[in-house]
Amino acid sequence: MRTADFCEEVEDEHGNKTPPPSELVLGFQVDKWGSGAVFGAPVPARLLNRMSTLLNVHQAFRSYRAGAHRLAAWAQAHPDHCDIVTKILQMRKEQNA
Repeated sequence: MRTADFCEEVEDEHGNKTPPPSELVLGFQVDKWGSGAVFGAPVPARLLNRMSTLLNVHQAFRSYRAGAHRLAAWAQAHPDHCDIVTKILQMRKEQNA
């Protein structure tokens, strides 16, 4: 399963374009228009949690890419994002081992 470190369509190892997770797309919509406009009803807690998690991962990787040219300074300025990125990169490394 893909993580939320991409918001745009990306190519997988076979050159196929894959869209972002649907919960991330919903998270973008809720951020922009609010949950009432997107859902029109109460949102299940599990879905809210998943959207929040995916948004956090996405924001961490955007921050990481923007600060990659000064990684040590970025890590010091954004310790929460650094923690998220480090954990996900470690999980990917373990999956690919």
